[in-house]
Amino acid sequence: MALSDSCDRHPNGTAPSDRQRSEEALRRSEARYRALVEASSQAVWSWSPQEANGDFEGTMRWWADVTGQSVEEQGRTGTAWLDVVHPDDRAAAGTAWGTAIATGTPYEVEYRVRGREGGWRYIKARGVPIPGPGGPPREWVGTLNDVTDQRRAEAERRESEDRFRGLMEQAPFSVQVFSPDGRTLGVNRAWEELWGLTLDQLTDYNLLADPQLEIKGIAPFLRRAVAGEAVLIPAIRYDVDETLPGRTRNAEPHRWVSAVAYPLKDPAGRVREVVLVHQDITARKRAEDELARLTAESERLRRLYETVLSSTPDFVYVFSLGHRVLYANDALVRMWGCDPIGKTFLEIGYEPWHAEMHGREIDRVRATKQPIRGEVPFTGTGGRRIYDYIFVPVLGADGEVEAVAGTTRDVTDRKRHEESLRHSEELLRLATDAAELGVWVWDVAEDRVTWENDRPYAIFGLDPASGPVNAARFLAEFVHPEDAGAFGRAVADAARSGDRFYFEGRLRRPDGEVRWVEFTGRPVRTAAGEHLRMHGTAADVTERKRAEEALRASEAEFRATFEGAGVGKAQADPLTGRLTRVNPKLCELLGYTAGELVGMTIRDLTHPDERADSDARFRALVAGAVGEYAVEKRYLRKGGEAVWVRVTATIVRAPDGAPVLASAIIEDVTARTQAEAALKEADRKKDEFIALLAHELRNPLAPIRNGLQVIRLSQDRAARERSQAMMDRQLAHMVRLIDDLLDVSRITRNKMELRRARVELAEVLGSAVETARPALDAAGHELIVSLPPRPVHLDADLTRLSQVFSNLLANSAKYTPRGGRVWLSAGRSGAGVEVTVRDTGIGIPADALPTIFDMFSQVDRSIERSTGGLGIGLALVKGLVEMHGGTVTAASDGPGRGSAFVVTLPVRTDAAAPGPAHGHPPQNSAPGRRVLVVDDNRDGADSLAEALRLLGHEVATAHDGLEAVAQAERFRPDVVLMDIGMPKLNGLDATRRIREQPWGREMTVVALTGWGQESDRERTRAAGCDAHLVKPVNLPDLLRVLAEVAK
Repeated sequence: MALSDSCDRHPNGTAPSDRQRSEEALRRSEARYRALVEASSQAVWSWSPQEANGDFEGTMRWWADVTGQSVEEQGRTGTAWLDVVHPDDRAAAGTAWGTAIATGTPYEVEYRVRGREGGWRYIKARGVPIPGPGGPPREWVGTLNDVTDQRRAEAERRESEDRFRGLMEQAPFSVQVFSPDGRTLGVNRAWEELWGLTLDQLTDYNLLADPQLEIKGIAPFLRRAVAGEAVLIPAIRYDVDETLPGRTRNAEPHRWVSAVAYPLKDPAGRVREVVLVHQDITARKRAEDELARLTAESERLRRLYETVLSSTPDFVYVFSLGHRVLYANDALVRMWGCDPIGKTFLEIGYEPWHAEMHGREIDRVRATKQPIRGEVPFTGTGGRRIYDYIFVPVLGADGEVEAVAGTTRDVTDRKRHEESLRHSEELLRLATDAAELGVWVWDVAEDRVTWENDRPYAIFGLDPASGPVNAARFLAEFVHPEDAGAFGRAVADAARSGDRFYFEGRLRRPDGEVRWVEFTGRPVRTAAGEHLRMHGTAADVTERKRAEEALRASEAEFRATFEGAGVGKAQADPLTGRLTRVNPKLCELLGYTAGELVGMTIRDLTHPDERADSDARFRALVAGAVGEYAVEKRYLRKGGEAVWVRVTATIVRAPDGAPVLASAIIEDVTARTQAEAALKEADRKKDEFIALLAHELRNPLAPIRNGLQVIRLSQDRAARERSQAMMDRQLAHMVRLIDDLLDVSRITRNKMELRRARVELAEVLGSAVETARPALDAAGHELIVSLPPRPVHLDADLTRLSQVFSNLLANSAKYTPRGGRVWLSAGRSGAGVEVTVRDTGIGIPADALPTIFDMFSQVDRSIERSTGGLGIGLALVKGLVEMHGGTVTAASDGPGRGSAFVVTLPVRTDAAAPGPAHGHPPQNSAPGRRVLVVDDNRDGADSLAEALRLLGHEVATAHDGLEAVAQAERFRPDVVLMDIGMPKLNGLDATRRIREQPWGREMTVVALTGWGQESDRERTRAAGCDAHLVKPVNLPDLLRVLAEVAK
């Protein structure tokens, strides 16, 4: 129904009536309604069954804009709008409208219409009936919406999702989609292949609660992704069996992966799900590990080859097939005078013809795979030289040439020699005559010396008709007796080595005149290396020798300065002290090049603390106050490091006494100076050690002596027993002290052997605590022990390893003020176990920590004097721990802050059977045995004999090896306690003699000696001893031996 847009007014302009006001309000409402409809993107319509048309005017214009169907075309019939509806949707659209009218129910349908610009557009039509008074609907109202853009967006989204799902499924990398609460929503085939799992196996798995990801630091990255951030996740090694044991079908459950996580959000910006993309980098990690190993090996070989190639004077190089330098050794780089790597011959400085020649040769080697040799001149940093070279192919794995290598040797001298030889053949006669040289040839096979010109006759005073001589006659008749030996050795050395023969000495002519003659020669060998002959010259140098005497002083100075080996040499201007000449050894010593040193002054090189003294000495030398001086001082190397040198300086003067040249020999005495300092330190430590050892040995001796006095004077049995117990303790202390010294000695000389077995850490620490408990209790300390809940097994010597921890506990007891605390704790650490002994003691100064494990190291002298000790306990601890393949470190926050010692040991992981139980040996003996005690220490022998008699044994004694054999024959003992080191005959030989006798073969011989190393035990066994006891003998050990004899 159309709304009227007119308004009746009162004819006389009077105030409107109520009806007029209602109509005015209705018109305004209708106007607002139409404006709202026209401003919207949809069409609003109304239709009444009682009217031919409804309010379709605005709708028809909208329809025309959308479809291009004009208003006139729409108005032809009531169903004209169906003409532009898609044929497939036309019937459904018409039926839906007819059904709604017929049933009076709401109307809603979507169909496609032909668009104004072509193509099809989606229209959504809605309508609702407005009921009439008690009857059918009196009116219908509704909307038409163009939903084309919405439908296209939905289609594009579906297409995008389909593409994403297809891409995810076909992607070569692993994809896992999970919800913000950690549930896995989907995985692709690559993920299933990577981990050997299916989505169905993850129903009870929560990605955000995976403990393995938490431990390895990945969980925070996932939480960031859930929060809406795209994150790059670092690589980890993930083990499926660790989190989901027994589920993977893969043979290898652990893989190296890196990942990227990015969130997918809804239109409101909330994270709907997170996509986790894995990249399997296991093969890459393995390749990287292998590459690292190969790189390290390659680097090691490179350094080895570089060292070898850098030490040869020949040139070694490698060229690419493009004629560029890939490698050149140091000698070649120095000759070229530039960095050649990557350069061509032209770029290095070769002349074009030379560069082209080598380029052709490299190409030829590549084509033929055969070496090429040549000889060519070249001007390098050493001037123009002649070089002999060879190019060889470097073949790759496929057999093809991948590079060309070669070596070059400087043959300038050889070529010059050859050239000189050719000239000498022409000029030999003139040269020898002019030089008054005699030429000779010695035929070795025939032992005949012939003269090749007339000069030898004049030199040796021979008659030309005398003919050749042999070597023996020449040596006996012509060479001065005092020089004959040297002459013969020079000839023999040259013949043997093939080197140049040279001798300068005196000859005795037949007329008795003595002349100085210089012989030179060169051996000639056969192809087999046999000495064939020697060619040489002889020159009368008598006049030259006389002239040399006059020049000897000045030449000696030059030779001493620059021809001596192994020392630095320098010459300086005596007026300025500036260096004018230096030798390579001095450059090596100070780290400068010769060019850098020349021009520097002696003062520049001298340590600042010694410059004043150096200046004074040099001035005195130049002034002639001293002829020379030698002083040890410090020079400064190029980097500022001080080096100790011995400088011997002299002045070379003109005939008028004016100083011409300052000359010095500089010897590096740093090593000697350091050795002297180390020797002094060692000597100081030795003196301290001897003093400490004397102190430590006297400490127990005093109470032992006092105890003897008590036993001698007291009749009180309890007092005597207390004294005896005290003496036993002091003696045990001395034995432990000596045993520690011997143990340290064995370790430093690699003589200690461990008796390894599979033992529990708890057993080791229990034994250590048992040993240290008396000292801890005596000091009133609280010991707190913390051990791992599960057994930890070690491959160790129980006794020695217990000794480590008992020493550490004893140290804590000793260096902790009374009533302190000591902690003993252990815990697994990687593939090993860490055991820590910590206390509340006096602590360790920071400067003492680096040397705390050194032999005889004393942290605090005053403390050491009050507590005793040689400073060997920690050295013994370190040696024993390292023998077990472990490490020990010390830490302290300083004096008064306590200290901690951490021992790290490898853990034994195999399931070997436990080692034998450690029990105590039987300590019973069988009285009534016949025992022979042999010891050159009479007090020792007699006191042991008396103790054995008190136990009911029959005892005899002997005090040397010979007496032992005789006494054994007379006494026929059951047991011989044999000392080893004795006069006349040692214990080993005495044992052998006893064993050789029929009566001595069944005797039990026990070595009783101060030597306790394994090698000593092997010697006593080899000599025939049945057992080996170390002095001072422990009575239970001796009783055990006697008990075994009784059995």
